[in-house]
Amino acid sequence: MTARRRSGAAKRPHVIVLGPQGDSPTLPAVCEDLVADGRLARDGVLATITAGWQEREGELGRLEADTGRKTLDLGLYARAETVAEEDPELAAGHTAVQSRLKELRRAYNRRLAGAMTSLAELNRLEGDATVLDAEREDALEELRRLDARHLARVAELRAAYLDEFAPHDRPVVRQQRRAIGSALKGVDVVAIAGGHVATLLNRLRLFDVAPLLAKKTIVAWSAGAMVLGERVALFHDRPPWGPGNAEMFEHGLGVLEGVMFFPHATRRLDLEDVVRTRRLARRFAPDTCVLLDPGSRMAFAADGTMSASDAFRLAADGSRSPADSRAA
Repeated sequence: MTARRRSGAAKRPHVIVLGPQGDSPTLPAVCEDLVADGRLARDGVLATITAGWQEREGELGRLEADTGRKTLDLGLYARAETVAEEDPELAAGHTAVQSRLKELRRAYNRRLAGAMTSLAELNRLEGDATVLDAEREDALEELRRLDARHLARVAELRAAYLDEFAPHDRPVVRQQRRAIGSALKGVDVVAIAGGHVATLLNRLRLFDVAPLLAKKTIVAWSAGAMVLGERVALFHDRPPWGPGNAEMFEHGLGVLEGVMFFPHATRRLDLEDVVRTRRLARRFAPDTCVLLDPGSRMAFAADGTMSASDAFRLAADGSRSPADSRAA
């Protein structure tokens, strides 16, 4: 892999982002590299976050077999269930805000469908480019304003929930967070797996896990990679019901700046449709859309350097290039 340095990058954990782990997982090779780099002891325990697997959380037999090392799952999904049982008031507040967020998402998707249809029709419209290009650009800007407004409304609803229920001040949440912190003592590497991205993100937020990982090496893939950016998009160009619209979903943890990750990119995106890829890249700018497939690997060092192999980014013209061809 080659390396580049981000100008003025803020101090952050050492993060390795991988493509989806399937029949040919790359996590074992990463663990060996971390041992060689001195970031992971030869017999060191690998902490895991598998909350995105929901009821399957902690089923780590294959991961342990692949890596040949013991694992310690932090149990965020189960801990959240404990919180709900011991603090029904907080659980009710969480259910209420999730219901409002679902209603907001439903309304946003109605508006998004109209904006995407309008933009697609303008792109197909033939005529004087000196007139139509300005209209197309304005339609794209309207789409970006809709995305930004949606994220702002999401933040408003979450802020109201935090103000009313102060989850981080609740005794049971504080108890569980202390237990997570204790479990992380002596652990150098934390692996964040994929699964249901909303479930994963909500549990990471509930226990304010990101600060606990500040001095760790993080290895993440699939939904685990998606939540590390500042924004999270849901996407699928080939759903069973027809061409899909990528949607702005949530704020991420912000561990990594300026990137949005798209796992299973080749399977879930129509990368041969340059009109769609150009729209995706320009819509989510200034963030870089990073395409992750099995075998992809990126490393974001604490000093701001970035390296990559078999990972690609989308340029503003819809073309693909190696992710390390410029700072992400």
